[in-house]
Amino acid sequence: LQNTINNLQAGDKVVLQPGVYSGFSVSNKNFASSRGVVFTSADLLNRPIIHGSISVTGSTNITFYGLRAENGATVINVRGSNYISIVNNLITDYPGAIAGSAMIFISHSDESPLGKTIGGNLIMGNYIADLDHDPFLVVAGSGRQTYYGIKQNYGVGGFTTIRNNVITGVADAVAPGGDEGVLPLLYESDSNVTDTWPNKDIDIYDNLLYGTSDDCIETDGHMTNGRIFNNHLGKCQNSLTFAPLYPGPYFVVRNYVTGYVENAMKLHNAVGGETRNIYYYQNSIQEGGIKGWTKSAIYRGIPAMSKNVIFRNNIIDSFNRVYGTDIASNAPCEWFHTNHDFNNDLMWSSTLTPGVDTIFKWGFTNHNGIPGQDDSRCFSTLAEFQIWTAHPDSQHTCTGASQPPLVDLIYTCPDQRTIPEEPNGIYANPQWNLVHIPGITSVDNPPVPNETNGAYIMIPSANSPAIDAAMRIPGINDNYAGSGPDIGA
Repeated sequence: LQNTINNLQAGDKVVLQPGVYSGFSVSNKNFASSRGVVFTSADLLNRPIIHGSISVTGSTNITFYGLRAENGATVINVRGSNYISIVNNLITDYPGAIAGSAMIFISHSDESPLGKTIGGNLIMGNYIADLDHDPFLVVAGSGRQTYYGIKQNYGVGGFTTIRNNVITGVADAVAPGGDEGVLPLLYESDSNVTDTWPNKDIDIYDNLLYGTSDDCIETDGHMTNGRIFNNHLGKCQNSLTFAPLYPGPYFVVRNYVTGYVENAMKLHNAVGGETRNIYYYQNSIQEGGIKGWTKSAIYRGIPAMSKNVIFRNNIIDSFNRVYGTDIASNAPCEWFHTNHDFNNDLMWSSTLTPGVDTIFKWGFTNHNGIPGQDDSRCFSTLAEFQIWTAHPDSQHTCTGASQPPLVDLIYTCPDQRTIPEEPNGIYANPQWNLVHIPGITSVDNPPVPNETNGAYIMIPSANSPAIDAAMRIPGINDNYAGSGPDIGA
């Protein structure tokens, strides 16, 4: 097989008969799009098995279709290549395999024949799974586990499409950004971010991602113009992380998120840089599942910084807090998370009691270090949350539940003069029906419940407060039946 590959010509189709083949390398094979090379199976019901790594370097217009590839480390490694298509394959580890880095790893567009800004890779319709690993430990991962399903890193270029895949059993299902925390970090003052980092224009949609010990989609790193839509995310520790993500924008639209263990969306990391420009529209989030671990549906932590995070028309059905924020008590001003604009979301906590428990925690500020002037902004009702985020200069304290304001002071922290949050928000039970999405039979019933599928379509009932209640967003919810668009996916 390797000899055949070494002598490939434009337009060749390599048809593999059933059997087991060693891993192979495709190096410096560049073809026009109309004359690319295809590796495929003679019989899709009895696929050939590639046992070992498939390596693609410095090549263009290569397609892998209908194969079964397995390895104990990285299965398909694409480096410095353009327009590589990985379609309709079974990509797994094998029994007894030691933990690997990634099932599919894409890197170094700067070494590619077409230059650093072009990637153009397509990953579509694959079943990607770590089938053999130790049982998951809650918020602790698993031994012998491949970490990534799909990972991009080290300058990934643009125009990757990840669609219609099933990914399970790994730590992170999809990690598209790359170069997390790598210098130079990009701030708002940088004029042309893609001159520094070519990571841009990625589409992640129509995927079923579930049973991961860490994140379903970890966007952490550099990316410009990302789109995440119509995905089903089930039973992940964290469903979506932006920790950190720069410079954006990222559009997160109409995703179904169920059964998260820790957070549905995380803005938290110790890595430097400012996460910014995230637009979270029309998503449906339904409860995390492990009491004592589930922090909140939306979590903002320190020392991460974030700015310009927009929420509209989401259903946030939380097992614990709806919004959670941990801010350092020794900070003179709350400068970690600024210009967040959340509105017209339907929110609910299935375990907390309004007027008693903290359902919304928006921060903690120790103003100028003056004793007795701490500002822990915890709120037990939506009405309190709306009022006090609209008047951030008034002091507010809490010990678990909300307390009345102690002192009405004017502070000089400019970022505290924030946009009022959820002025048109709704706090009510979503009253929706859950329709289970079956997983792949071979891994849908593993021995530990934390790894089961848990992916659903959530459909509001006829009496749901989500019906006809969405704020209209041009280009997002223009097509609807009834008097208005519905909130949620």
